[in-house]
Order: sequence, then C-alpha cells, then structure tokens
Amino acid sequence: MKVLASGMVSTGLALGLALGLSLACEREAEERPAVSAARAKQEVSEATEAARRYAAEQRDALAERARQAAVDAERELERARLEAADLEGDARARFDEALARADEARAALGEEVDALRETGAAQWDATQKRITAAMEAMIEARLEVAAALRGKQEDKPASTS
Repeated sequence: MKVLASGMVSTGLALGLALGLSLACEREAEERPAVSAARAKQEVSEATEAARRYAAEQRDALAERARQAAVDAERELERARLEAADLEGDARARFDEALARADEARAALGEEVDALRETGAAQWDATQKRITAAMEAMIEARLEVAAALRGKQEDKPASTS
C-alpha cells in the first residue's frame, strides 16, 4: 500500500506540476496577445499618421503647382492683353473670347485649389483629378489666347527688311 500511496503522490505531484505549468503558459499566452495587440495598435496608429502626413504633403505640393500655374498664366495673359491692344474686328472678338475662357479657367482652378485645402484622404483622388483637369483647361485656354495673338500677327502685312 505504501508503494501505491507513493505512486499516487508522485502522480499527484506530476499532475500538479503539469497543471501549474499549463496555467503559467496560459497566463503568458494571455499577456502576449495583449502586448501584441498594443503593439499592433501602435503600428496601425503610426502608419495612419504617416499616410495622413504623406497625403497632406501631396495636397500641399499639388496646391503649390496649381498656384504657380495660375501665377504664370496671369503673367502670360497680362502680356497677351498688352500685345492685343490694337486688335480689331474678328481678331479682337476671337482674342476676347479666348481671354474670357482663360479667365474662367483660372477662376475654376482657384476654386479647386481652395477646395483642396478641405479635402480629406477619401476625396483625394477625385480632387487631384479635378485639379489636374482644371490645370489642363488653363493650359488649353492659354494656347487659345496665344493662337488668337498669332492670328493678329498673321493679319499684319509682311515687313520687308
């Protein structure tokens, strides 16, 4: 009986030790996911912040390009106005129409740039496309103004040197 009792004690100790180790492993496993979850949450937060900063940098860069395009266009249109001072008839009408479209395109670009400042990440792609289209419209309008001025030059008699 002593051997049986001794065996039972040994088995009991072994079971107790196994149960204790199992509980210790469970506690460690419970703590590890908490640490991993906290770390994952921190990494997501950092990635979100990095994406927000990147989007803001991209918006700022696009706004600056659009602003510079508007400044360049205004400078070019002012020169065109001076050059067109002596236009008459159909040439003047074509120039005035082209100039009006250029002014409208410049105003539309300005509105898009203002809207860009309020754009969130979800709206970024659509806003970027609208600003790009507005810049392209501004370029086309500037080309129309230049073409109208070339028409002025084509109407002039050729000078002899």
